[in-house]
Amino acid sequence: MSFAKNVHKYYKYVLGVIVAIMALSLVISGNVTPNARNAERTVATIYGTFAVTQKEWSEALARAEAYYRWKAVDEIDHSTDYNDVAFREYLFKAPYGEGNGLLATHEMFRPSTQDKNACAKELIILGFDARAKSIRVTEEEVKDHISALLRRGRVPSGDVEKEEEFTKVYFLAMPDVFQDTVREALMIDKALMLDVSGSNVRYEDVFRKRLADSRSIRVLTAGIDSEKLPVDIVPVTDDEVRAEFDRRRETFKLPEKAQLEYLMADFEEFKTKRIKDPTPEEIQKYYEEHKREFTTGNARREEPAPGRDSEPQEIKYRPLDEVREEIVKKIKDGEASRQAYRLISQISSKDYADAEYKALQEEKGREPKDEKAVRDRVLGRTAAIFAAIRDKYRGQNIELSNGITLPFDTKSQDAVEKAIGKATSQEYVAWAFGNPVGQVANLIYRSDKGVALIRIANKIEGYAPDLTGPVREKIRADLVLERAKGRAKALAEQLVRKIQENGSSEVAKLEARGDVQIQWSGYINAKTADNETGLKPSQLSQKVKDQFLSGSKPADPDPNAKPNRTEAAAISGHDVGATWDSWSYVLVVEDAVQVPPDPNDAEFLRDVQAREADEVYKSRGARAAQLVASAEWKDSTVTKSEE
Repeated sequence: MSFAKNVHKYYKYVLGVIVAIMALSLVISGNVTPNARNAERTVATIYGTFAVTQKEWSEALARAEAYYRWKAVDEIDHSTDYNDVAFREYLFKAPYGEGNGLLATHEMFRPSTQDKNACAKELIILGFDARAKSIRVTEEEVKDHISALLRRGRVPSGDVEKEEEFTKVYFLAMPDVFQDTVREALMIDKALMLDVSGSNVRYEDVFRKRLADSRSIRVLTAGIDSEKLPVDIVPVTDDEVRAEFDRRRETFKLPEKAQLEYLMADFEEFKTKRIKDPTPEEIQKYYEEHKREFTTGNARREEPAPGRDSEPQEIKYRPLDEVREEIVKKIKDGEASRQAYRLISQISSKDYADAEYKALQEEKGREPKDEKAVRDRVLGRTAAIFAAIRDKYRGQNIELSNGITLPFDTKSQDAVEKAIGKATSQEYVAWAFGNPVGQVANLIYRSDKGVALIRIANKIEGYAPDLTGPVREKIRADLVLERAKGRAKALAEQLVRKIQENGSSEVAKLEARGDVQIQWSGYINAKTADNETGLKPSQLSQKVKDQFLSGSKPADPDPNAKPNRTEAAAISGHDVGATWDSWSYVLVVEDAVQVPPDPNDAEFLRDVQAREADEVYKSRGARAAQLVASAEWKDSTVTKSEE
C-alpha cells in the first residue's frame, strides 16, 4: 500500500478530528482558538490588510511541528559544514545500537511553543507569498519527496503501520498532516527559489582554495625550550603573586560538581534472573553463523597473499564442545543488552513521559502559574517519579538498580563509571552541567554494566580558596614560567624577522645555533597526514599547514616564481599542544612546489556546485526571514473583546 493510501485510511478519522478541533478554542498569543461558529473570525492580519482566520491558524498550527522537523532535515541536507555532514547520517538512525535517529531523540529537534507559533506564522506568510506567485506542486513531487524520506528511515515500501509510525516519531504528525506539510513546504521552497538570483560563491575563491591544496612545501623547524634559556635574575615579588591571584581567582576555583540518580537495567541481573540458557539448537545455530569468531590460534588464510603462488589453505575452527560455554555467554550477553535497552526505552518514552506530563498538568493548575515556576515544581517531583517507577517494576518482579552517584566534575567521571559503568558516549557530561537539578535525560545512558535512565540529583557549586601557601607557590612558579615563555617567544620572533630580511644566510646561522632543536620535514601538502610529515610532535604539522597551506591566504600568482622574501613564521608551543606549552617554534619554508588545478576537472566542478548549493540555501533562508518580517504580523484584538 502506498503512502497516499495510508493517508486515505485516516481520511474519516481526520474529518472527525477537524470537527473536534473546530469545536475547541485555539490559543494564539493568548487568544482563544476557533469553534464551528467562529472559524472564519479574524485572529491576525498580515501586510496590514490581509486577514488570517482562526481556521487558517488552526491548520497552520497543526502542521507546525512537522514543518519544524522538515526544515531541520532540509537545512542539514543542504549544508556543507563538516558537523552537519556527520550529523546527517544519524537523523533517521541511532548513533549506536537500537533505537530512533537523532531527529526523534535529540533535544535540539524538540520544538518549543515559541518555535511552533513561529513555524505556523511562517507557513501562513510564506504560503501566502507562494500562492500570490501562482506556485504549484504536483502530487508526484510530494510522493517522491516523502518516499525518499521513508527510504532514509528504512521503512518497507507499502507498510502502512510503519509509515504511520515514521511520520509520528520523526515529524510529530499523522500521515495526512505530514503529506499536507510537505506539499506546503515544497511550494514555499519553489517560491523562494524565484527570489534567489544565484549564489555568492566566487569561482576564484574555489580556485584559490584548491590551488592552496595543491601546494607542497618542505620546511625547517627550530624548537626553543623556554626552560633551557638563561634564568631571569629578577625574582617574582609577593605583590606580583597577590595581583596574579586576584586576576586569576576564578582559575583556582574548585570545580562545580554534580550527582546523578539512575534507574538501571543491570546486565548481570537480567542474565541471572530473566534470561534462560539457550537451547542446544540455538547454540548450534550461533556456532554455524559465527564460525569465524572461533578459529584456532594458528588460523590460516583462505586465499594466498597478493603476489604469492601458494594454494589457498583451509581455516581451522575450534570444535563446538570447546566453545559451548563461550557461545552461551555471548548469546545471553546479547539478549541481556537487547532486553535492557527495550525496558529502559519503554520507561523513558512511556512511564516517565506519562508521569512527567501528568505532573506538568497538575502544576499548571497551581499558583504561581508562570512558566518558570511551573517547570521548577515539576523538576522537584522527578525524584518521586523515579521512585514510583522503581516500585512499579519491583511489583512486577523486575529489579531496577536505583541510586545516586558520588559527586563528579567535567574532568573526571570516575564516580559515575563506578556506579553504572563507563558510558558508550560522553554526551551526558555536558548535559549534566548544562541543565538544572531534577532534569531527566532524553538520551539513554548505555554502558558496559547496563542501560539506565538518569536525572540530575544534585549540584555542588564551585568555590575559590584563599591565597594559601601552596597556592602562593604555584602562582610564583607559573609567573617564572610565563617570563621564560615570553623570552622564548621574543627570541623566535626576532629570528623570524632576521630570516625574512636576510634569507638563506640567517637560516644557516639558525641551523648552527646550539640552543634550538632543528628538524626538517618531507614535502607536505594540505592532505598529508600529520604523522607522515617527518615532524615531531606530529601536531606541529597542522600548524605548518595552517600557516603556509591555508586556502584563505593569497596564492603566489606565479607558483614557479621564487618569492623575494623567505617565508617564515613564529608560533607558540601552546598552539601545538599542552605538552609543549613552554616551547616556541620558528617555521621556515625551504622549498615550495605548486600545480594549478584544472578548472575542467570533475572534482573541481563538484566542489563549486556544492558551495553554490550551500550559498543558495542560505540565501533562501535569508529571503524567508525577510518576507516573514515584512509581513508585519499583527494579532487581532477582536478575539479577546468577544470572549
